[in-house]
Amino acid sequence: MIPSFVCAVPARHVDNEPRIFRTWEASKFQGYNCTIWEAARATSAAPRFFKRILIGDPGMEEEFVDAGLGCNNPTKQLIQEASQELSSDALVGCIVSIGTGQPKVSGFAKPSAFQRILPLELIEVLKGIATDTEKVARDMEDRFRMCPGLYHRLNVDRGLDEISLEEWQRLGEVRTHTERYIRQSHVDRSIDAIVNALVGKAAMVPLGNLGKS
Repeated sequence: MIPSFVCAVPARHVDNEPRIFRTWEASKFQGYNCTIWEAARATSAAPRFFKRILIGDPGMEEEFVDAGLGCNNPTKQLIQEASQELSSDALVGCIVSIGTGQPKVSGFAKPSAFQRILPLELIEVLKGIATDTEKVARDMEDRFRMCPGLYHRLNVDRGLDEISLEEWQRLGEVRTHTERYIRQSHVDRSIDAIVNALVGKAAMVPLGNLGKS
């Protein structure tokens, strides 16, 4: 099994670092040994669409919601996990971050009465949290500027901000905006670089060097 993880946050501390649900036993901060469906429910519990989930031993469960509320781009968490669990000599071909479309604005609208599944005090907290995933992307680009071709961010730059998560019937529009995006020359070059890295045709960087970039 390929090591992987998802992120969620405790409903009472949505502005803190996310909790990580892993497919392996970590050396530190192991977290819950929950089922795959529980981890999936935790990471998909967007307040306006799905209820939070209780995870933990009976009587000591914690409530979790989607980590997208404060960690919509977990690239930093990915690098931290790799640095903790792998040898510093492990080779990295590329780091790929895929977004869901650049938003026009950051923020949270108050749910309707039908959608209201969180306590009012938590809704107020959510309104104050920014989900600017592009800021993390810019930070990563600056961090790895001395390693050309290592870090890639793919995120449709126009159109998807007008399509809500629940509007599945507009997938045709999603495809249209995505096709326009990937046909741009700089995006096409980035995709080619990712392919070359995946097939072993790109320069490799020791994991231990990432913190020095």
